[in-house]
Amino acid sequence: MMRAIHKATGAVSTRLRLMVRWGVLRLVRATMQTQELQVSVYDGETHDRVKHALPYGFSAHPLPGSEVVLVFPGGVSSTPIALVVGGRAHRPTDLQRGEVAIYDDKGQSVELRTDRIVVRSPTRVTIECPDVHLGEEDGPRVARIGDRVQVGSGSSAGLWPIVEGSTIVRAGG
Repeated sequence: MMRAIHKATGAVSTRLRLMVRWGVLRLVRATMQTQELQVSVYDGETHDRVKHALPYGFSAHPLPGSEVVLVFPGGVSSTPIALVVGGRAHRPTDLQRGEVAIYDDKGQSVELRTDRIVVRSPTRVTIECPDVHLGEEDGPRVARIGDRVQVGSGSSAGLWPIVEGSTIVRAGG
């Protein structure tokens, strides 16, 4: 009786064990609507054209060598789906409970901290928007080089153009 039960459940048990596996990313095809990956599974098997399920509103081009969590629907090895691709080497390790970070391998990040939002870049941050409000909605206006400002009193009273500004904060035209 036990032998019959084991024989009947053996195939199901094997398929269940093979449904989720770890792998290593080898190649990314990111130019199509659905990103496709080449992944080597730790048993030496390589899967090509693995569909990468990305959450709505997020996209990434992961680095080769990243870890991949694969699911095999029904335990069938011919149709893997990559659910998660991650890289431990660049992950911020100082986040507190409830904090979130988007990061890359260049040291750039956007961090949603408990009491603030932090944007980091070792080079430059560009905001592309025709109407930027710094600090608060409808706050005081910021003048740029070339803008004319009203000087209220003294020998320079009148409407004058700004001829020099910050070397750190810049604004587009």
